[in-house]
Amino acid sequence: MTIFLSIITLILFILVTPLRLNIFYRYESILYVKLRCLFVSYTLYPAKKKNKKKPQEKGKKKTDIISSTVKEDGLLEAIKLIAELFKLMMETAGGILRHTVISRLDARILVAGDDAAETAIE
Repeated sequence: MTIFLSIITLILFILVTPLRLNIFYRYESILYVKLRCLFVSYTLYPAKKKNKKKPQEKGKKKTDIISSTVKEDGLLEAIKLIAELFKLMMETAGGILRHTVISRLDARILVAGDDAAETAIE
């Protein structure tokens, strides 16, 4: 009986405990995804790299799709791309995400440059 009650208590604790998913993207950088439950934080993306280093070809710089979209089409198109990707993710995940509750959603966009007048015009 005590084993049964302890299992039920553990399941209830897991169901009641809030999870926090932090997603950060920095321009000219990569995407960071962290999952946090109570006081434990776990980095989901990028995964920790092993010490094996590959020599990179000089002159070629790796860019992701969001950075290239921001450079070519502007910030508004990049936000539309992210919204489209989020919509596709919601359709794909379907059943799992139907029971997900988003209690707070923050979007912070920082636009900065060397010259304030140039940044305002762009």
